[in-house]
Amino acid sequence: GSARFPEHAPYSAKDWITASPERMLIPPGESKQLSVSIQLPEDFEPGDHHAALVLTVPAPEQPGTVRVSRGVGIPVYVQAPGTVDRSVVLSGFTAPRFAVSGPIRFIADLRHTGTVHRDFRGDDQLQIEVGDQLVPMPELTMLRESTRTVTAEWQDPPLWCKCRATLVVPGPDGQVQRQTVEVMIIPLH
Repeated sequence: GSARFPEHAPYSAKDWITASPERMLIPPGESKQLSVSIQLPEDFEPGDHHAALVLTVPAPEQPGTVRVSRGVGIPVYVQAPGTVDRSVVLSGFTAPRFAVSGPIRFIADLRHTGTVHRDFRGDDQLQIEVGDQLVPMPELTMLRESTRTVTAEWQDPPLWCKCRATLVVPGPDGQVQRQTVEVMIIPLH
C-alpha cells in the first residue's frame, strides 16, 4: 500500500518543486525550517502530479564496510488547475462461495480513472452491506491511475446463511457502482 516514485513517472512533479536550503544539518534537539516552492510549467497537464521530499540522516562513520542511513519520505501531491475527475471503477468484488464459519474475507479491486486522487475515509469510507450488518473496508486514498486490491473481513457472520454481500462505490457524479457476491455458510465441522 505504499507509494512508489519512479524517476520518470508520467505525472511527476519532481521538476516543479524546489526546497531551500537543499541541504542542512540539524543538530539533535534542534529544529530548522525548510521552505518548499512549487512552480508549474507553462504546458502543465491538469490534475494530480506527485513527488516526494526525502529527508535523510547520514550513516555515522564507523569501521567496517556496511553503514545504514535513515530517511523519511514526505509525499507531495500537486493538483494543477483544470478539470477535476475523481472517478474510481470497481473492477472486481469476490468472497469465498462456501465457508464453515467466519471470518469471511472479501476482496475488492479498484482502479482510479480520474485526474485527481480520491479519498475513501471517514464518512466516505467504503462499506460492504451484508444482511443487516456493515463491514467497513480499510480507509484508503486512490492516486491518479492507481489500482488497489483491498480486503476486509466479516468477523461475526451467522452460523447458517445464504448471504448476499454488496459493495457500493459512490461515484463523484452521484452515480453508484454495485457488485454483489453470495456466500453459503454451512457449519460442517
